[in-house]
Amino acid sequence: MLRLTDLAVSHGGRAALAPLSLEVPSGRLVAVTGPSGSGKTSLLLAIAGRIPARGEVTLDGRPLRPSDVALVPQGNHLARVLTALENIALPLAATGGADPVGLADAALHTVGLGESGNHLVEELSGGQQQRVAVARALARSADVLLADDCTSDLDGANREKVLAALRAEARRGAHVLCATNDLDAADECDEHLALDEGVVSRVR
Repeated sequence: MLRLTDLAVSHGGRAALAPLSLEVPSGRLVAVTGPSGSGKTSLLLAIAGRIPARGEVTLDGRPLRPSDVALVPQGNHLARVLTALENIALPLAATGGADPVGLADAALHTVGLGESGNHLVEELSGGQQQRVAVARALARSADVLLADDCTSDLDGANREKVLAALRAEARRGAHVLCATNDLDAADECDEHLALDEGVVSRVR
């Protein structure tokens, strides 16, 4: 169980995320929606330990470690001078994982970019870059996958590819949270939470 206990974030004295307690079981794909500035990105970054936060985040009763988490960041954060394959394989190699190139190639095929591995990121469209960022997270096979606005630049067919990949990660046993402004995508998730001014409510 991924458990958040009184998780809160402040920016410049303003509450970006009010104290939030939440349980996310493995095998569930959870959507988090809300208007711009509602706290969606702050929530994901706080869970991942990327920004200062109060409260506690645990996985199966122990503190969540950075190595437990794969994050698809808003804006993708890809190295434009590297190829799509290199953007995925090099981080895997840095952690000592086995067969980073094979894992990277498989992840690219999962998001429909199997033929684009040798293309520089700067040669790819915005939607293709977004899918590379998703593939980079998939290749980690992490216990927790956090995806921030990962369907925003995608057409219908590619959005379905990404959602199918996230659902597959959940079926594998991962805890998957997807922050999105896409209500149609949220409807396809197992659970739907809404954030407004840092306060969360359950839609379903």
